Amino acid sequence: MADTKDPLRRGQKMAQQTSAQQSPGEQEPVKIIPDPEPLPMPVFQAGTVVLQTLGHEFMLIFQRARPAQLKSTSGLATQGVINEPVAAVALSPQTLKDLSLLLADAMVLHESEYGQVQTPFTKRRENLARMGDSVATGRA
Repeated sequence: MADTKDPLRRGQKMAQQTSAQQSPGEQEPVKIIPDPEPLPMPVFQAGTVVLQTLGHEFMLIFQRARPAQLKSTSGLATQGVINEPVAAVALSPQTLKDLSLLLADAMVLHESEYGQVQTPFTKRRENLARMGDSVATGRA
């Protein structure tokens, strides 16, 4: 009875049952497991990304805005917002290159369906490019 609760065993059992019913040369139909299990990994929400170059490695630091009690040098406290790091991912130059191509392709597809996405970062980059600055960097 325990193997019916395990999604992997359930999927194997379904595949065995399906293949037993197939005639030779027939393509196996895809079966969806009715109760998919979420992948065991953390999920983070990030509104900004900082890219840092560390020699032969790139670090993507994902951040989110968070309300905070800020203290000034005079000792007065005021409320404000800080960017709190929530995750950091270290990538090799090769992996970063592959990721940038995948993201660019995904954005082209998204914008073809929903229209151009404008952000303060893309506007700054456009302005710098118009002024002749070949390297437009900064925070996204």
